[in-house]
Amino acid sequence: MQLIRVDALKPGMVLGEDLYGSEGELLLAKGQELTALHIARLASSVFEAVAICDNAVCDNDDLDSAPSKQIISETLRRNTTLALTSFYKAVHTGQRNSPQLFQRLKLHLEEIIDEILHDQGIVINIKTLKRYDDYTYQHSVNVAIISIAVGASMGMNRLALSRLGMGALLHDIGKIFIPKDIIRKPGRLSPEEHETVKQHTVLGYRYLSEHWDVPIEALVGVLSHHERCDGSGYPYGLRRERLSQEAKLIAICDVYDAMTSERPYRKALSPSEAMEHIIGNSGILFDEDLIERFFAKIEPYPVGTPVLLSNGYRGVVVENHKNALMRPKVAVGESEESNMCLDLLNDPRWWDVTIIGVDRKNNQECDPV
Repeated sequence: MQLIRVDALKPGMVLGEDLYGSEGELLLAKGQELTALHIARLASSVFEAVAICDNAVCDNDDLDSAPSKQIISETLRRNTTLALTSFYKAVHTGQRNSPQLFQRLKLHLEEIIDEILHDQGIVINIKTLKRYDDYTYQHSVNVAIISIAVGASMGMNRLALSRLGMGALLHDIGKIFIPKDIIRKPGRLSPEEHETVKQHTVLGYRYLSEHWDVPIEALVGVLSHHERCDGSGYPYGLRRERLSQEAKLIAICDVYDAMTSERPYRKALSPSEAMEHIIGNSGILFDEDLIERFFAKIEPYPVGTPVLLSNGYRGVVVENHKNALMRPKVAVGESEESNMCLDLLNDPRWWDVTIIGVDRKNNQECDPV
């Protein structure tokens, strides 16, 4: 199974994973043979790439596996996205059942922590976290999952992970109080609109602190996730020494997921390109120690990524080594018969070879730009 860009899909390809809508409804089931109509619908959605079976028809093994092992179960991710969607809508419309919905959201958050703590050896392929046709809720759930996974790898205890996860999951709740025509604007925001959107951090903090029993660490994460280490962020322009660890970590996870997501006004960056941006701002915008922890949990070149090698070869990543994510196995060659697999970590013949970038001329697989 491999991840294929939506704009490279062709009728007859077989879907290797379930795809869901903004309400958690099943849009297309794994095993579905794609038609031109299916592909047109996907092209108008926020999906960037989908898992496609290698053969014309998926066999049972293909259907039961994914391009990368999931950091949490698909059922839990779907239920959490649904719970967050319901809670936000209840808050926005003033429904009286929001306390029950909030408790449900907290329960799913604890279940996410359980699953991540159960297998801390899994690294994250960001592409496997993008199966929903709704950026707003999917983004918040993704930021929570990634934040908890990185926090767990740092040795945070369960209570600390719960506080971190709550701040990450609700980091954008203040956008409920921003006019919808600004939040959903398909183009770039004007300077005035951008200033309005920037108010969401304070609005979210005030709303949660006044209406819900949310730990102070989570509240600070909501308030400060757009602050930057050099003081260039908002709302208060705080520098690194005045920022909590939760806020600095949520900031990295927020930027990474946003940059690797398709938006109406720009294409998604590949995982490696987003990594380069964050590393390039290490010690400036983002905390350098947390960046090191973060990228120990994230695959820069997910399986299926077409890459350029320093020896002039073009290839596709076929396997990642979890303890050396920059040194994957890469298949090179024009056909299956001529393919050669280069293990950049374990084969001494290739120790002087590095990945120099994503292959733009062979980018139908996985990486969206």
